[in-house]
Amino acid sequence: MIRVLIHGLSPNLGGIERYLLNLVQSLQGADFHFDITHSDVGAPPALSGELAALGCSFYPVTPRARNTRRNRRELQGLMAQGFDVLHFNATSASYLAPVRAALRSSVPVLVHSHSAGSPPSTRSRAMHFIGRASPALAKTRRIAVSEPAGRWMFGPQRSWDVIENGFDPEPFQFRPETRDRLRLELGLSSRSAIGHVGAFLPAKNHKFLVSTFAEIVRQHPEATLVLVGAGPGEEQLRSHIAALGMEERVLLLGGRTDVSDLLSAMDLFVFPSIYEGSPLAVAEARAAGLPAVVSEAVPESMSGGSTNRMPLAAGPERWAATAVRLLTSSDRTPLPSGLPTLAEHALTMAEVYRGLSVVSDASSGSRRGLT
Repeated sequence: MIRVLIHGLSPNLGGIERYLLNLVQSLQGADFHFDITHSDVGAPPALSGELAALGCSFYPVTPRARNTRRNRRELQGLMAQGFDVLHFNATSASYLAPVRAALRSSVPVLVHSHSAGSPPSTRSRAMHFIGRASPALAKTRRIAVSEPAGRWMFGPQRSWDVIENGFDPEPFQFRPETRDRLRLELGLSSRSAIGHVGAFLPAKNHKFLVSTFAEIVRQHPEATLVLVGAGPGEEQLRSHIAALGMEERVLLLGGRTDVSDLLSAMDLFVFPSIYEGSPLAVAEARAAGLPAVVSEAVPESMSGGSTNRMPLAAGPERWAATAVRLLTSSDRTPLPSGLPTLAEHALTMAEVYRGLSVVSDASSGSRRGLT
């Protein structure tokens, strides 16, 4: 059995968390066992209940910002517990302490890039580029969810592989009975539901989204914005909603595990991200047949049909005009994601883990004086 230690879960339910749950569901069993390490920030990782039910154990680690020495000591102790692979999921290279700890213990590392950018903080970007040049990163197996995510995390030299996320569209297909039930629960009645799914983080550009919605309301008063997600930007988002006088028109549903149902209740999907890796939320909206307006951060392979790609520079007014035009569409034909299935992706990841475990076995033998 190959023991895989996963790093990268946060308390905020987002694309990485849902991706990792799908992966564990696909592979946990006789050949692989997954456990989770996470920063001890006072809240459990998102989907921890579901992952625990699958047999995952959780190893909290003191955050670096709280105590750097304790963070390093706890990580080093964790890496001595017999793991065969560290699967390090990240959106930037600014924090590589788990990678360095694993390498010091001869645990092979898979670095998995899920994003194509970071918030425009001078400090965080500087730390990312310092980390990207780290010799430790060069000693790992490197993969990315897309070309832009690979270039962002590892640089322009092609020292990494693209392994696209897996996705099964069937659970997200439009269901009229689900739509009727949820619209009644949410009090939507005959109102047009403009939807978004994503954590409240700078990359998701919620301020632009709410400003676009305010413009939609000017042209289409019978509209409600449905926001699915949570995160550190929630207070700031609420303030922006209030400043635009939209409090009675916006539903903040928090993190939800019934996204597949909620998409059936929506009439339009708006996704103005500043940067993305491979946004599963857009693939899900396309599977639900939702017309959508998305930014150019979304790959072209996820556009076309009723998914309209627009530059953010066009501004909220033009985005709103496109959105209102799409609201007149009653067609809910599912659109392809262009992604492999979950089963296909799981097979690919299994081969990656097996390849790394061979390295782990060789390292263990060397330490015992057997090679």
